[in-house]
Amino acid sequence: FFVSFVDITAVMSCCGGRPCGGYRPEPDATLEHFSSRYPKLGLQKDAWAVAATGLPQFDEYNDGLEVLQEGDTAPFVYTGEHLRACNFPLGGFGCGHVLLCGDGTLKDWTVVNQCRKADGGPWDAPAPLHCMPSNWFAVSATVQGQAKQTYALISPQNYTETTTALPPGQEAHVSQHEVCRLQTIPGIKALTMRCRYPIADVAYDIPGFPVHMSLEAMTPAIPLDSKASCIPVAVFQFSLKNTGSVPVQQNFVGWDGFVDCTRAHTSFWGGNVNTPFQTEAVGGLSMTSTSVASSTPDTYGTIAIAGVAAPGVNVEVISQAANEQDLYAKFQAGALQPTTASPTPPSADGTSYCGAVVQTVTVPAGGSQTVDFYLCWHFPNRSRSRSAPGKPYEKLLPSILGNYYGNLFGNARDVAVSVHRRIEYLRGATRAYVDALYGSTIPPDLLDSAAGRLAVMRSPTMWWTQDGIVMGTEGNGCCPLNCTHVYGYTTLLERLFPDLAMDMAYSNFVRNYDPAHGATMRFGTGSWAIDGALACVIKSYLCVRQGDPELKWLPRVWPNIKAQMELLYNKFDDGTGVI
Repeated sequence: FFVSFVDITAVMSCCGGRPCGGYRPEPDATLEHFSSRYPKLGLQKDAWAVAATGLPQFDEYNDGLEVLQEGDTAPFVYTGEHLRACNFPLGGFGCGHVLLCGDGTLKDWTVVNQCRKADGGPWDAPAPLHCMPSNWFAVSATVQGQAKQTYALISPQNYTETTTALPPGQEAHVSQHEVCRLQTIPGIKALTMRCRYPIADVAYDIPGFPVHMSLEAMTPAIPLDSKASCIPVAVFQFSLKNTGSVPVQQNFVGWDGFVDCTRAHTSFWGGNVNTPFQTEAVGGLSMTSTSVASSTPDTYGTIAIAGVAAPGVNVEVISQAANEQDLYAKFQAGALQPTTASPTPPSADGTSYCGAVVQTVTVPAGGSQTVDFYLCWHFPNRSRSRSAPGKPYEKLLPSILGNYYGNLFGNARDVAVSVHRRIEYLRGATRAYVDALYGSTIPPDLLDSAAGRLAVMRSPTMWWTQDGIVMGTEGNGCCPLNCTHVYGYTTLLERLFPDLAMDMAYSNFVRNYDPAHGATMRFGTGSWAIDGALACVIKSYLCVRQGDPELKWLPRVWPNIKAQMELLYNKFDDGTGVI
């Protein structure tokens, strides 16, 4: 038989560029009638929406989730209740990230140069983990002579009384919006995730669906190639064996990065435009806002979702849906537009659009097919006030730090086209890194922890400015800037990306060096730590060993490395050679 396959849609919302402050969810009476239908103990199958055709997805659920013990699943594999622990980050170094979570959706957007500040510190403005309404995948398949089946690729396996009762911003929290969504849009029975950073593999369990589906999600991470590892993109490849899929995305350009935007209407939206495009083989939607000036710090930018046209693969879009439910209805009905369609009008005040990119492919009986999607963002105007707040830095840094990826790409659409031109290298080298790393004999628990440090390095904790300066805080939103007695205890940057480590060493020994004390502790704002100062010397040695075989970089820092050691000898060495 043959299956007509339709792929993924992305939906996003925008706050119109207006600064909105902290987390302030707006009441929405349209959601109140759902509150009594929260899952109570485990999964309540009768609460979830049922697809118009196809087999029921939740009839086989037990009264509660199966309790899993350690060792019940293979290393790095998450299923059942363990999916609540899945927050898999997608995003390059200095680009922010979005999380692929255990229910199959995308959440926790930190791409508009914001940190997740929830530590009660002086700049605390906690960003809710699930603050965008429409970021997920969907699939529709038609077997000849049978009715179409359409599902959102979302599973409520970890939507329980415990997780729905957690406060917003806490890990594993399931929001009211997420529960309501699967009471109006049909989801799927289950999924399984294998997480080997920077690649996540997802297998979908859809009873009665005519095609077997799986997903590979990644952002390129290639040791010794920092530029290829700092791309603001998430790459999704669906593998279909007699089946298909679709992504959904919200236009959130102008969002301040903190306000909860999961309501159907919010005063912070307006002026959002979704523009279909086709460049070479890449077609999709470019998401912008007319209400955000190009000079606006942090929140000015673009988003793009794109599919890849190929022989037998057609790319179309849904550019203007009012909300998730409207988009799902359009997708199910096949109300699609060509990638040459006109842009949407700017959205009205208080509203934004959902949009989708749809790939349609015919998979013959016993055949298989892969389809690619690129989710890209581009917010180049990183500000000092958001990344390095405080009066000391006002004297040291410009008001706009910028992002290095702004030198490489003009907008999110450029990101998609550039990634596709190099996708074989980007994907192949990243897979080779993962296979080599996870193919080692290191015990899985240790390997998972060690390999995950790269995810921390590529979190919003660190960034790369437009001028090429590498900066970072002690934690995500905590304690700026380049603290020597914190960064001194890691050598990951020196090992994987020595050019980035060299820049941090240059800041320690040239930009911010204090002749009276040596390598300052916090990017030239004073204070000094002996462990940090000595670590800077050791890390410079590692930079030379890993990335400066011809000694072209060492002379730039060597005079002050020697001076630092002389200061240490004179102050702490009593002649024994021991500090």
